[in-house]
Amino acid sequence: MKSTRDSTTQLFERNKLKDALAYEYFQQRQYDKLKPLANDFMQQTDLEMLRVPGAVFTGIICFSRGEYAEAKKYMQAALEFDPTENPFDNYAGAYLALLEELAGRPDSAAVLFQTSKTDVWFANAEIPIRSEYEFLHGSFLLRQEQKQAAFEKFTELTNCFPKDYRGWYGLALYHAQQGE
Repeated sequence: MKSTRDSTTQLFERNKLKDALAYEYFQQRQYDKLKPLANDFMQQTDLEMLRVPGAVFTGIICFSRGEYAEAKKYMQAALEFDPTENPFDNYAGAYLALLEELAGRPDSAAVLFQTSKTDVWFANAEIPIRSEYEFLHGSFLLRQEQKQAAFEKFTELTNCFPKDYRGWYGLALYHAQQGE
């Protein structure tokens, strides 16, 4: 008879490929291909934490379509499914912050950006995930006219991940806003 630990390990292994494919679709903004995988994650009943990627990806799809109330519902659900720190918490927090900004609550958005970033998670974060979060935060700072903070965020991003486009794109946005 297999132990619960063996079953959990097998469950994680089965979902690794699905997660990698979903993330690839997310990075390429291929939401039509991402949606079925997100739905599949949401149907997980073996472990609540495996439902987190589905909730976050579904929330991002809703956000991209302007369905902000639905996006908020999924992001909040993602945080409730798994109380432990994980990369999806940072995505959920970042998108909840963007939703607060859209609702005209930039102070609340700033707090969410600060509280959703955890040092433990960032120490182990993969480049695309971390740079996406930092880019969203830097863009928020730029829109809030916190230009120096945005400049520093984008510069740090280019120094940490020189081959990733997000920091460079952020600096281009900063310089364009400066009229340069």
